[in-house]
Amino acid sequence: RLEVFNKWIRTGNAPVVFWLSGFYFTQSFLTAVSQNFARNYHIAIDLLGFDFDVMKADSESLMEPPSDGAYISGLYLEGCRWSSSDESLEESLPKVLYSLAPIIWIKPTPKSEIREENMYMCPVYKTSA
Repeated sequence: RLEVFNKWIRTGNAPVVFWLSGFYFTQSFLTAVSQNFARNYHIAIDLLGFDFDVMKADSESLMEPPSDGAYISGLYLEGCRWSSSDESLEESLPKVLYSLAPIIWIKPTPKSEIREENMYMCPVYKTSA
């Protein structure tokens, strides 16, 4: 965790893909992403939600940050796994409890424009060891 943040401080450049589980207070990061969008597009932050795209690329392939929102990594799936070929959730492999989720593009979007078709409303839990 310290290595990631020290590199960010030394270079002055935010990472292209943010390690979400490395943040102590993830809500502040998500609020900052929303605030940047709200300021850029002159929209009230309370009118925003998040839309998501699961990325096919890995962190080494993504060279530039998205124009809006952020790429995140560090989430895990419990009870299922992501199929890159089908771009959908599948049954977990035998004896595998958790699988690493792919990189996700979180996109601040006006709540009225968030698409709900073909979307699985999945809770995200923050846990600590």
